[in-house]
Amino acid sequence: SYSFCTLLAMGRKEIWLIRHAEGEHNVKDRSQKVSFDPPLTKEGIRQAREMHGVLKADGGVDLICVSPLRRTLQTAELVFKDETCEVVAIEDLRERTMSSCNWRRSVDEQEQDFPNVDYSAIQRGTDPRLHRRDETPHSVYLRSLRFLQWLSRQPESRVAIVTHWQVLYHGLMPLMCPSSADWQRRFKNCEVRCFVWEYEVDENYRKR
Repeated sequence: SYSFCTLLAMGRKEIWLIRHAEGEHNVKDRSQKVSFDPPLTKEGIRQAREMHGVLKADGGVDLICVSPLRRTLQTAELVFKDETCEVVAIEDLRERTMSSCNWRRSVDEQEQDFPNVDYSAIQRGTDPRLHRRDETPHSVYLRSLRFLQWLSRQPESRVAIVTHWQVLYHGLMPLMCPSSADWQRRFKNCEVRCFVWEYEVDENYRKR
């Protein structure tokens, strides 16, 4: 016969949360048309290159998780250009879909510009969120939770997460740092916040 047991263990990871560098949409006012999946500005490229020098001296990371939008992919490529670890595109890390700047190009297009990223978890073809403008903060929270459940099962202990303000504010920061008042302070473009994330791990196993 089999009995099922649940063991609660503690997991621990060093986390680098990074908001993307300045994108073209960040410098447009409301009267200007916002571009589709915009790239970084010249200032954004400068910000990311500058942050590369800062993080290079910090010992590197084991895994890079990145939103599949162009501005985050570009930020990750510039900030971590010397890293040899795996870079994984995660759909749950993309920005809240409220405007055209948060719709993405196809995976084939992203792959042409950023070939060193693993897109295996991203749906091929047309963006499934294309033309949507109705995502709620609660939806962002739920997909952030789903991402963290996935991350807790990964073996890497030093992880960089390159994402967007709405995901940081509505999802990752309140989930990972609920007792810190710092999570309510808005991330600047290309700002990095480092901390240790401790979490419970459910280890389900069958005992014969």
